[in-house]
Amino acid sequence: FYGEEGDHEEAVTILRKIARLPISLIFNLTKHNKLGEAFEKENQPFHYDFYFKGHPHQPFITPTKDKPLIYNLLGDIEEPESIILTHKDLFDYLESIFTGNSMAPELRKLIQDTDFFIFLGLPFEKWYMQLLLRVLYHISSRLEKIEQFASLPESKDLNNIFEDEFKIQFMPDDGMTFMDGLFTLFEKESMLKAVKEEGDQIDVISILDQAKEAFSRDKMNRGFKAIEPILQSNTPMTSEVLNKFLAAKNYFYDLEKKEMDSIATTEDRVEMRKVVMNLISMVDDIKALFS
Repeated sequence: FYGEEGDHEEAVTILRKIARLPISLIFNLTKHNKLGEAFEKENQPFHYDFYFKGHPHQPFITPTKDKPLIYNLLGDIEEPESIILTHKDLFDYLESIFTGNSMAPELRKLIQDTDFFIFLGLPFEKWYMQLLLRVLYHISSRLEKIEQFASLPESKDLNNIFEDEFKIQFMPDDGMTFMDGLFTLFEKESMLKAVKEEGDQIDVISILDQAKEAFSRDKMNRGFKAIEPILQSNTPMTSEVLNKFLAAKNYFYDLEKKEMDSIATTEDRVEMRKVVMNLISMVDDIKALFS
């Protein structure tokens, strides 16, 4: 998406259109969550998860067309240890997927039950893309029997390989043209998710759920950034919990600095875990205010 000058604006447009499509499951092959940011700009709720080698999968929340799951297959840039950077990382990842260690069984079942796949913006000329497709085929043998669509590779030979080997039907359009056509089809059928006009109430519960998940993954900054604007903009109702939240945040940062300076004691680390658990519990208290 971002290979050439001017690509950024087109990519943002595509991502924001994806946010309005009635799709329940999206696999993301970038290491960031720009797609999630597009959902937030469109004020569309979503769940977010990513592959993290050596970490057990999170409790699975069944995605819906109104609240889809965005799953980063190659890790998350905000969790450097999760990112697949080397060939060894990739093969460890493939082994983990094949043995079912890093993906929730419910997610695997959802893939198995899916009838329609769309591949958009994927580098089919890369060898690792063929391996990733093999992962999907391993999870669901039905992929060999269902329709799959993808943008046309530049190489005619690659086109033939993927049509023969993976039964993918290529569309002779670039990503923007394909997305415009898909968006228009859903629009004609009145299937697009409703436009969230400026001033509409944000989905506070969804944002709080994402913040709670961030805290549970030790992604503290993401959780702090999600919660604080909600509390700041809803005073005086949230004044009491806002003060508790700010105190917990500052205490966490003090403890984190000790850890970074290599002066943290065992007691400090225990305190840090207590702060995290307190913040997770605090999210439930905040949700109760908006329920």
